[in-house]
Amino acid sequence: MKSWIFTRWRMAPARLVMAPLVALSGALLAQDAASPRLVLPEGLDPALAANISAQVQLPRQQPCDAPLTRLRSLLPQTRVQLDQALQALGYYKARHDVQVNATPDGACWQLVLGLDPGPQVRLNQVNIQILGTANTQTLFAPDLASANLQRGQTLHQGRYEDLKSALSGRAADQGYFDARFDRSEIALDLVDNSADINLIFNPGAQYRFGPITLRGQEPLRVDLVRNMLAVREGDPYTSDRLADLRARLDASQFFSEIRAVPNLGQSVEQRIPVDVDLQLRPRHAWTGGIGFSTDIGPQARLSYQNRYVNSRGHTFNADSSISAVRSQINGSYNIPLSGDTARKLVLSSGYTVEDANTYTSKRLLSAVTVTDQTASGLRRSAFLELQRDAYEVGAEQQTSVLLMPGASLSKSMADDPINPRQGWKLFASLRGASDTLLSDATLVQLYGAAKYIHSLGDLRLLTRLESGSTWIDNVEDLPASLRYFTGGDQSIRGYGFRELGPLGADGSTVVGGRNMVVGSLEFDYLVHSNWRVAVFSDAGNAFNNTNDFKFKRSAGLGVRWLSPVGPIRIDIAHPFDGVDSFRLHITMGPDL
Repeated sequence: MKSWIFTRWRMAPARLVMAPLVALSGALLAQDAASPRLVLPEGLDPALAANISAQVQLPRQQPCDAPLTRLRSLLPQTRVQLDQALQALGYYKARHDVQVNATPDGACWQLVLGLDPGPQVRLNQVNIQILGTANTQTLFAPDLASANLQRGQTLHQGRYEDLKSALSGRAADQGYFDARFDRSEIALDLVDNSADINLIFNPGAQYRFGPITLRGQEPLRVDLVRNMLAVREGDPYTSDRLADLRARLDASQFFSEIRAVPNLGQSVEQRIPVDVDLQLRPRHAWTGGIGFSTDIGPQARLSYQNRYVNSRGHTFNADSSISAVRSQINGSYNIPLSGDTARKLVLSSGYTVEDANTYTSKRLLSAVTVTDQTASGLRRSAFLELQRDAYEVGAEQQTSVLLMPGASLSKSMADDPINPRQGWKLFASLRGASDTLLSDATLVQLYGAAKYIHSLGDLRLLTRLESGSTWIDNVEDLPASLRYFTGGDQSIRGYGFRELGPLGADGSTVVGGRNMVVGSLEFDYLVHSNWRVAVFSDAGNAFNNTNDFKFKRSAGLGVRWLSPVGPIRIDIAHPFDGVDSFRLHITMGPDL
């Protein structure tokens, strides 16, 4: 006759520490000789040995010279802990003996376990049900698949409790706040040394968002802020949606503090009201600074931002910089479209003066741009630019006016925005002009860039690829600001800033080209908490046609200091066929 013992398990999950027996033995040997020790029998299953070590608590408050009679009075508690550790892994027929021994050499006392674990209980029937609709069952299917509870396996209470925790956790994350276990039991048959699992999980109904109350958004309009939320009353409630609500408000750059609090205790008809408390950032912001890079030398910057010009969320930005090579002043006025700050109309204008070794340029640029960002993080822009250039390249001295429509796409992913260990970035743009439409030339220009970072421990791989092509009848009609030059900190290190490219009629002056391709391969290694050393190689060039492409290469070593605002890089690069034997490059900024 079978003897069944039904138990509704309510105790906390056993603390199961899965570690190899070798690691366990090493840990025991490493214990201080002046501390109590737990001595296990040799040849014990590693999982069982680890679980016993985690579950059985040595009374370390007892000194090494404590009387053995006092220590032996604590053994009943130790035996209870040992039984729990054994039963958690299905050992219900174990025989054990627990003794407290004083070592003959006068070291601290030891708790010595004699143990015959016996056979493990195995699972017979595993009956797990998720109630609800097909969609609800699909939602919890990943937890069932990863539970690893199958007929014929040994009983493992930790996996059983982990499954219950996973189901309860997913229910809370997905808004099933009335979820419960209609049945939760492990039925033991110690005669057959088997067990049945009976688990019926009832998620109940999924809660929904109730009224969303905004506070602290003035002077911004309520409808503007509501459009940022991407959550409406009546939408299914999930923790991810609530996190997305906070993230979208944060991405607007309007608010310094955001608190979105669901009031589960005030829910009515399974609708959860949410209070959103906001604090606006200061309306006006000024920033300035002084920097340096090898390409443009010392540089001073000054920027101004009006974060909310009016209640409709319009913003204004202005920035200026001055250096020996490039100076510019730019301004933009941003208008949210349809109340969504992710979709904007941007009116911008700027004036840039460049005096590089290979050319000089004065460019006035005005643009109208519509930008937005998809849910996947893809940034899209469509623009119309009016550009006037006065430039001098070699013996050429021209003025050009171009009206250029175009579009761009970009997307990036990184585990850290400043010092990423894993990440990538893509950018592509297309623009064109026609001499029949307010332009001095007809052209189409395509540009693309990609960066990728991958880490293996303290070693990082950084790759970069940049390419551009221009279709135009005469390259001399292409303004200097749209021609391709290579060389410099962000291009081919070892060469000067934009000193590489096709040569002019004199055979010595670099005049820039229609096309460009540059690649870079770099490895850096973390040698200290904030320091990396690097080795790199760059290659490529600018050219007009494939038959005049002159491949330029360089290689070098570098040091990176991981500052709070991004890495500061010091590189020494050797050009394989350049004028200088070595060239120093100093740059600062994020890797992506």
